[in-house]
Amino acid sequence: MYRVDKRLFEVDAIIKPSVDSFQESNDFDENKHKLENVLAKESPNSKSTARSNSLYLFTYLSDALKFSINMSNSKVYEVKPAKESVCFHRGDMIWTELMYKFIKYDDFIQKMAENYWNGVNTYKPCWELLLDKALVTSVIINDERERNELKRSFYENSGNFEKIHFYTDNISK
Repeated sequence: MYRVDKRLFEVDAIIKPSVDSFQESNDFDENKHKLENVLAKESPNSKSTARSNSLYLFTYLSDALKFSINMSNSKVYEVKPAKESVCFHRGDMIWTELMYKFIKYDDFIQKMAENYWNGVNTYKPCWELLLDKALVTSVIINDERERNELKRSFYENSGNFEKIHFYTDNISK
């Protein structure tokens, strides 16, 4: 599992959700608020607080690296569930991206939210796990210079992660 985060952690550190809500950031516009409200409304009762109080983890390194490319000052960590951690949900993040693109179509985004919570996958899923905490096992990208190198390599290789050393160096572990 992999975590993309702006905070700095070392190996063996426990990562918990940020005390600052992701919904309060400057990048969180009106449509993103609507998206999260629809997801909260469609959430099964047992998962009602999962998104707002969770640590988002990627199941695949390639998905974490793609996400990091667009998140300035982000670091990429390989993680595993911390002792006694709780996994609230496993969902295909692509549903949330599609919801954002079709945010004006209420019935459509409601169905996509149901698909997200039911664990239905899209054609090319990007699985995210919602946990309460994780343990850092290695640091893959530690600073902005490395993240910019990843971004440059990604575009030079036409988005083919198999040719990028950040991927090949870490996938063989």
